[in-house]
Amino acid sequence: MPSKITKSKDNINKSSLKNKFKKELNISIYRKKIDKIDIKLHDLIMKRAIYVKNIAKQKKKHVNGKVDIYRPSREHEILVDLLKRHKGDFPLKVLINIWRNLIGGYISLQGNLKISYDISLENLVKDYFGITMVYKRINSIDKSLNQLNRNSLDILVVPFPNNKQKWWLSLTKYKSLFIIGSISEYIFEKPKAVILGKQDMEYTKINDVIYMITLEYKQTQLFEKYIKQKNYILLSKGKVDEKYISLLFSTLLSTQEEANNNLYLLKNSEFKRSKIRIIGAMPYLSKKELNDRKNKVQ
Repeated sequence: MPSKITKSKDNINKSSLKNKFKKELNISIYRKKIDKIDIKLHDLIMKRAIYVKNIAKQKKKHVNGKVDIYRPSREHEILVDLLKRHKGDFPLKVLINIWRNLIGGYISLQGNLKISYDISLENLVKDYFGITMVYKRINSIDKSLNQLNRNSLDILVVPFPNNKQKWWLSLTKYKSLFIIGSISEYIFEKPKAVILGKQDMEYTKINDVIYMITLEYKQTQLFEKYIKQKNYILLSKGKVDEKYISLLFSTLLSTQEEANNNLYLLKNSEFKRSKIRIIGAMPYLSKKELNDRKNKVQ
């Protein structure tokens, strides 16, 4: 007759096997659920590609000349909508990276977007635009600005302007080139690079609008005081020649109309003889603005 100890061991082994079977069964059920989600995700990715190609065809029918396939404000709003509705433990940085690669893939369906960039920005640029783009390193920003102006490039990515980065002074020669976007290492951090294009600036909910003015040296201090009072941020200044200096400054605005109104006021201030224009409008997002948008949705 088996001992009580043997029976007890048998019961423990059966119970352990039963629990293991239940655990494996539960894992199997969850894996099947994940597999179904993967299939749905893949179906939606393919379906979205069809819509993107249809939009591209419609653009070519209704737009004469070159079609702008890179739309920074549209991409910005897509990412903002994702950020507004995102919940749970999935890392936000990974989510943004996934969508940036998806957007890059869909852009490539509409045509080859030729992106030239300063070598110091290589990792930043490729992380931002994804693996499907046509990339080219540049040796000279001035030379590349000229190529962009002649339509040899689609977009050009260069370091954010400051007192060490004076490439922006060359924009006085190119009236049809604009700063159309910016790139940060993370969505809420200060930009490390700007995106230049020969296309119209687009405006979203909040934009960092950049102005450039050329005036006489003797007016510099007075103008700096003026823009500080008007809550503009001075980004950079650089010598044009022995008599003139250019200044780059920016402010946050909601619409193109506001940007043009500011330009009108600046042109009709005490610096009337100065040359002034808008050279950029970059989509902007702060944590505060994102929280405000989330609160409106809830």
